Amino acid sequence: MAQLGGLARIVLERVWTAEHRNSPWAKAAIKNVVTTFGSDSGASASLLRKAFEIDHLMQHGHEELTPMARDASRLARLAPEFVRDLYIAAFGWQETSDDQTFLFQSRLNGFLSNRAQDYKHARWELAQRYGRFLEEGPAAAMQALFSIIEAECRLHHRASAEVVPFDLAGIATGIREDHSHIWDTGWGMDENAHAILNQFFHYLQECLEDPARAEFTTALVRYLIAGARDAVLWRRLLDLAARFPALAQQICDAASAEALLSASDTERPMYLLIEALHPASSRDERERIENAIMELGNLEEPRHRWGEHRRDTYLAALHNDAVVTEQSRTRIDELRGA
Repeated sequence: MAQLGGLARIVLERVWTAEHRNSPWAKAAIKNVVTTFGSDSGASASLLRKAFEIDHLMQHGHEELTPMARDASRLARLAPEFVRDLYIAAFGWQETSDDQTFLFQSRLNGFLSNRAQDYKHARWELAQRYGRFLEEGPAAAMQALFSIIEAECRLHHRASAEVVPFDLAGIATGIREDHSHIWDTGWGMDENAHAILNQFFHYLQECLEDPARAEFTTALVRYLIAGARDAVLWRRLLDLAARFPALAQQICDAASAEALLSASDTERPMYLLIEALHPASSRDERERIENAIMELGNLEEPRHRWGEHRRDTYLAALHNDAVVTEQSRTRIDELRGA
């Protein structure tokens, strides 16, 4: 296998450096390096990463990503960081050309496609294998997720460049708004990026449902907190926390985090989290949550009126018999009497 792997790499190097490109040979040579990847994972990964270089990717990604994407599950066991970089490269640039390509050629018949469709198919292949990637290399898979979602939000949803910092569960993190309260249904998002997002949070939910994986799940959530920046990730995490008490307790500081309380994208999941967490919390924790909610009404102009509205929205999530601060109870009574 070592000799075959070495030969496969030599062939690919020569195909790539040839004066005239031969696309069928390039695809076959990549497939051979992928097949013999385990003969020398380091050398194979180093060579194949040339396909991720932006100039090369823009010219040949529609042809060369698919042979690697189809074997991503096996490669994830051998070199999860390489597979991470494959996902990041594939989703970090988008092919839009409708130049004609051939899926199959013969003298009698042929199946036509175009560059954009071929590139999208490579992304589809990766999306289909993301769940297995998570199982084989969760840290690398999450790093890929962060990059894919950041690119999706930046390129298609006019995400804010500003990251609002805050601490959660003793971890420094942050949030940037991405308008996901509008588009996080799948309709306004790249279907393959959306599939990857859904698979990750389905995986996290499965972990939360399995008591035997409690320690691993805690570590997974901490890694997510440390790496998440785009609001859509926070929306999904908060939604799970509202349904899973163990997760709500792990991120209980979220209910009093101003950055999450005031973000447009997290209003609904924060309401649900407060509604679930507040009555189950200690008196001190309830007081901290209520004080954070009331503080929203003290924002300076031009956000003062908006802050008052958000404050009143969250107060509606509190159970009357669980309210502990006088200022919260007084405002709740005022709202009910209005």
